[in-house]
Amino acid sequence: MEEILRKAAKMQQVTFRGQRINIFPDYPPAVVKRRALFKRARELLKDKPGVKYGLQYPAKLRVSYNGKEHYFTDPDKAVKFAENCFGSE
Repeated sequence: MEEILRKAAKMQQVTFRGQRINIFPDYPPAVVKRRALFKRARELLKDKPGVKYGLQYPAKLRVSYNGKEHYFTDPDKAVKFAENCFGSE
C-alpha cells in the first residue's frame, strides 16, 4: 500500500480508464479530526492567485505565498492569516 501511495504522490494525477481518481492514506480518527479543523482556512485560500497550500502529516497547514512558506499547526491562526491576506468571504 505504501508503494502505491508513493507512486500516486509522484504522479500528482492518477487516471483509470479515463477517469481521474484520488488515492488517500487512512489516518487515525484523531488525525482526521485535527486535519478537518483546517477546512475554513483552506476554503479561504482556494483559487487565490499565487497561493499554494497543503496539509502535512499529521495536521500542519503549509502555505506558499509571495515567495514565502508559512506553516500553521493552529487552525485559528491559519484562518487569521488567510483573512489578513485575502479578506473573509
